[in-house]
Amino acid sequence: MTYDAALKLYYVDVDINAGYNMIIFTDGAGTQTKDIQIPATKDSVYDYSLGNWKTK
Repeated sequence: MTYDAALKLYYVDVDINAGYNMIIFTDGAGTQTKDIQIPATKDSVYDYSLGNWKTK
């Protein structure tokens, strides 16, 4: 995971072609999402507060 100071967000590059198509996010305090389908679009970010993906 990498922090982008300009965008003020953390990101991870996931290779969906290698079979990774789901992700789980957690806040480190026990709260986490269910398995979330990773979109095929390259520049998508997950907005935890809205509970959905958006293009950055």
